[in-house]
Amino acid sequence: MKRILLALALALVTFSLIGQELTSTSESVTLDFGFPSLKANDDLVFIDDNENGQIDPGEACAIIFTLANKSQYPAQDVLIKPSEINGLEGLIIPPQIKIGSLTAGASRKVEVGIIAEDSLETGTANFSFAIFEGDVNDQASGTIVYSIPVNQQAKEEEEDDSE
Repeated sequence: MKRILLALALALVTFSLIGQELTSTSESVTLDFGFPSLKANDDLVFIDDNENGQIDPGEACAIIFTLANKSQYPAQDVLIKPSEINGLEGLIIPPQIKIGSLTAGASRKVEVGIIAEDSLETGTANFSFAIFEGDVNDQASGTIVYSIPVNQQAKEEEEDDSE
């Protein structure tokens, strides 16, 4: 009987609200679910052995950026998964970089080493750095994409030979 009365009262309240315009105002509310907010700062740097700003065959390079936890919550088991989006042959990049934990407000420099094999293709390398916290099977909490010219000297030499 109590359930029937409760259901009837709820139905009456619901029907009485339909069609009414609520005119009260309130301050905006931010919901905080307690998750870390991992972001890459705008300080990404590309370093190559011969300092020509591109990846050449046989060269060791690195991309360096700062990863920051911009929340008030610690981030556990932080992991970066680098990849080259275009599928260029001849680039060796690590499958993942373990960062570990980042306390609230902390940041850490991340260096991703890249090795170019002698068989490096010509083109543009589009590197993606997916940022994970906790389980790698979860959705990435952020992604950075950075483009670098690759083996352009070989392309220029081929064009010179064809003339």
